[in-house]
Amino acid sequence: MRFKASACPRVAEHRMAPAAIQAAFNGILAAASLMGCPAARAQVTTAAPPAATGTPAPAASTPAVPPAAVPTAIVPPGAEPAVPGAPVAGPQAAAPATARSQAPTPPLATADQPFVPGSSAPPSAVPGGPTAPTAVPAPPETVPADVAGAAPQAAAPDLSRSLADLDIGGLRESWSDTPSVIGDGCAPAATTSTVAVGRIVIIAPGLAGNGSALVGPFRASANALTNGSLNSVQAIQAAGYPSFVLPAQPLGDVPGTPPVTLPVGGASPGAGITPVQSPASYTATADTIFATSPELTTSQYANQNPQTVYDAAASGALPADAASKTSQDAFLFYDYLVQVESTAFVPGLNVGFTKLTENASPIPRDRVYFNFSYFHNANISAARADVNRFVPGFEKTFFDNWTSIEVRTPFAGTLSNSQQVSGLGGCGGISEYRDVEFGNMSVIFKSFLLQRDTWGISGGVQMLLPTADSVFVSGVNQLGQPVNFVYVENQSVHAMPFVGSVWAPTERWFNQFIFQVDVDTNGSPVYVNANQQSGISQQQMSSAGRVILPTLLYTSFSTGYWLYTSRGTGLTGFSPMMELHVNQGLTEFQPVEAYGYTLGNDAGSISVINGLVGCNFEWNRRSTATFAYVTPLGGGLDRFFDGELRAFVNWRFGRQNRLTRAQF
Repeated sequence: MRFKASACPRVAEHRMAPAAIQAAFNGILAAASLMGCPAARAQVTTAAPPAATGTPAPAASTPAVPPAAVPTAIVPPGAEPAVPGAPVAGPQAAAPATARSQAPTPPLATADQPFVPGSSAPPSAVPGGPTAPTAVPAPPETVPADVAGAAPQAAAPDLSRSLADLDIGGLRESWSDTPSVIGDGCAPAATTSTVAVGRIVIIAPGLAGNGSALVGPFRASANALTNGSLNSVQAIQAAGYPSFVLPAQPLGDVPGTPPVTLPVGGASPGAGITPVQSPASYTATADTIFATSPELTTSQYANQNPQTVYDAAASGALPADAASKTSQDAFLFYDYLVQVESTAFVPGLNVGFTKLTENASPIPRDRVYFNFSYFHNANISAARADVNRFVPGFEKTFFDNWTSIEVRTPFAGTLSNSQQVSGLGGCGGISEYRDVEFGNMSVIFKSFLLQRDTWGISGGVQMLLPTADSVFVSGVNQLGQPVNFVYVENQSVHAMPFVGSVWAPTERWFNQFIFQVDVDTNGSPVYVNANQQSGISQQQMSSAGRVILPTLLYTSFSTGYWLYTSRGTGLTGFSPMMELHVNQGLTEFQPVEAYGYTLGNDAGSISVINGLVGCNFEWNRRSTATFAYVTPLGGGLDRFFDGELRAFVNWRFGRQNRLTRAQF
């Protein structure tokens, strides 16, 4: 392509910029055409201007200068270049250098456009001489608008958009437009736990040992100690008993006493303490007092499967006075345990854990996104409840789009991390305080392992970090004093390695597979109020162990088809999708049991199967909006929710194939 030189530097500057761009563009399209790309060949055909017919328009007002006698020869593809110094066809008449610098470059004659007398084109050959080689005609000249009499300037071609739409040599991977896997969502799930809500002590004074039992002539009585710090025989011994009188509220005598006979035996509660066993009549008496005594608050839990348990580890007999070693006073402690059903005992479970397949792809991508999940009748309490969860996130690629790092920050309108055990109005024995809760954040490292034009395999690891709030469960003890029952400190880190693949045999049909293992690497420490003591919290309570979730295997398959695609603007794609998700437990949940508390229940291996149907809308080839409905295919314990509505948006800001280079 040629542009006329100008004596005006500003005019020359205006003309050379589009000339350089157009020349580069034409060169790329010509190379693509030679490689056999139909799209590029069409671009070349469209870009070439039509051949001029008739007499050309009069030249601009420039001095009349005779044209050069012989034009510069253009060597056709495949022809040998001219040898320097070889004779040229026809006579030559060299024009003056000054005239050549000012005169416009004459267009060349072609086979389809012979020279017309009176036109500005030179003869193709002198009479009797050989015909000059043909050349592709140059497109019409453009002149800046500020030059008098000039035509409007032609717009420079949009190279980035043209390159993005070309498929030169199959360099565009067929899977590059595959949308994300929608995913089934790891919904909140409740567990059944046992919590101690009351503690009383039966005191049997003046006992003497006879070898196998402690016997005495006095009546045994039930009491509720008003100082919870003394709610164990070890604490009573450490406080200096018998040098003080226990602060207690009497609750009645034990029927059948006197006399008192307590079997001796069992694990030693400590040095200087005689281990004793609880007769069945004593346990029955304590149970009746818990259930009916007007002095206690424990009667409110009648509908929560209450049971009375003897705490042998905290019970025993101490010397009745410092001088006598034969007389002993026995202290037998009993706990009142009730069942509660809630997600509150596992940090982050009220929000639900976000596994990889929720709006994810095996393909590393540059994107920002926002997920929404509505769980209908989620199994977060005995009565079930609806949960709205939101997950903003972003993903950024590195190393030529082979690797990416993704961050997810879920939060939900769900049960609060702080709950109260209550038998009055609390469903499942626990309050249902709702709040906006922040969940456990995920950091995902992903990398391609292998890729081809129609398929790719990737792998990586998702790390679930303990960013959710720790768990607090409180209430009142048997005397109505406020106490903290359970504290679970969120320390659990989940390592979740995965392998994924994408297969798109055509530019419309796509399939994706993801396999992921979820391992709770360390669990979270649990602290319980063993003595129903008021005024203590968190690590001041008794350590009960660590709660560790079972290891799970997530298997997901997704398939879809682009029913509509467009390279234009606006709606550029629509694809329905179907998915199947299998969540299988590889190990069983191990409840935490200590001091009468049992946190979590062993329900065997979890097996959850969910089906999904949805659709994906693409806008301007960068933004996507996805909608789906998830339904569980199992029942009973395997049914974490009755239905889930999913909706999310993605905006991809990185390159989508090897030719596009648009960055954030």
